[in-house]
Amino acid sequence: MNSWQKPDPAQLAVRYGQVEHLLVQRDFVAQYARVGLAEFSIPGASKTWIGRRRLPGEMEPAEGFADIVAAASQEIWEIKPEGASREAAEELASKEASWYVLHAKVQCGPQWRLGTSYSTRDGTGRVWFVESGGNRAELFAYQARAGAVLYYWRINGKKVENIVREDIWMSLGLRDVVVGQLYPPKGAGAPLPGRPGNNNGKEKWEPVKYRPPTFARGGALIPALARLADVLLRSIRSLCCVRLPEGGAVAVLIPTDIYEAVESQPRMQRTKELMQPRTDPTARLYREVLMLLQGASAGQGLVGMVIYANWALAQLLEIGAIGLTVAVLRQSASAAVANLARAPAVLQTFGASVSGLTMLGARSAGAAELPVFIVPRATPRDPSTPVSLSAYSPLYLELTPAEAPKAEIGEERKIDGTVYRIAGLAVWDRPA
Repeated sequence: MNSWQKPDPAQLAVRYGQVEHLLVQRDFVAQYARVGLAEFSIPGASKTWIGRRRLPGEMEPAEGFADIVAAASQEIWEIKPEGASREAAEELASKEASWYVLHAKVQCGPQWRLGTSYSTRDGTGRVWFVESGGNRAELFAYQARAGAVLYYWRINGKKVENIVREDIWMSLGLRDVVVGQLYPPKGAGAPLPGRPGNNNGKEKWEPVKYRPPTFARGGALIPALARLADVLLRSIRSLCCVRLPEGGAVAVLIPTDIYEAVESQPRMQRTKELMQPRTDPTARLYREVLMLLQGASAGQGLVGMVIYANWALAQLLEIGAIGLTVAVLRQSASAAVANLARAPAVLQTFGASVSGLTMLGARSAGAAELPVFIVPRATPRDPSTPVSLSAYSPLYLELTPAEAPKAEIGEERKIDGTVYRIAGLAVWDRPA
């Protein structure tokens, strides 16, 4: 395998299957451990010859392009619409994938095989959803027989066999919306690809490429989180997406009160404070938290211990002008479980709060990491002594190439009733 084939954006808005393939591929390529590749070439595997004998004088077939492959597990799949007959669809997909496997074994090595482990990134089967004009459309994909991935749409909760046949105008409108999300506009009033007014669909579009997210070369991160940059990138790549489509981004969201706390004082004032004793009750409160956790680490070996499920405490950091403590949790299959029952009562509240973090239940691969902000609570009588600890983790929101340019640091986003602010934007890592 030696190259990849670009999608045909000029057909995305009008041809059934083009958008669906791209969405399934996009979800697959973003998965952490697969080393997923889309439209990847296999020498001599052009599907033009499938099912027929080579004619005398005919040239050797050109390279063929498999829909998705997992380089990590050496698997190959073809993507097809489920349609009215699942059996026929998976038979065709498996047959085409077998053709690619046959040539991959010859050209690339005997280890290649039909794919049997396909799953969506979030494990639910849904690869995309969009709401527009009072309608909700969801695209689902699943592993069928070996080498076959089938997809279907649900429109307002109802499974649709063939959206083009059932409602051509809904189909075209849906594609318009999806293309508008995937591709940023080329200027006011720019026509959609493949529509009248753009030179009969011959307008040149750049191919979709995928690269790891980064905070450099166009990305952004608030100064208070600078110490967490590497941790956040590892966390994003293991819990959100390992690769972004060109022009895409991942927004790092943190609760508004934490955002304001760590960004509340100028860095010059922070530098002066490091040279002076802290007398402010809030500053002492946060310092007590760090000392408490460091003491537990030294006395009870807390660092390296499992705090919740298979998540172990890997590191303690102090960030921001206020000195907020951040616990870096890392997935571990071998670490010992911390006995927090013997720890001070305030540490027990931390363990209980960590267990409620939804990000710890996200699908991941490898040793995923997650930074956890530790917010202390005190009593009015003694505002500098923590009586309980609450844990908060960042959320990662993937932005399409159309959404990414509009996102700004400090922008508010309300999710499940909680108001967050964008503290960082990890962008498509363009070549230096």
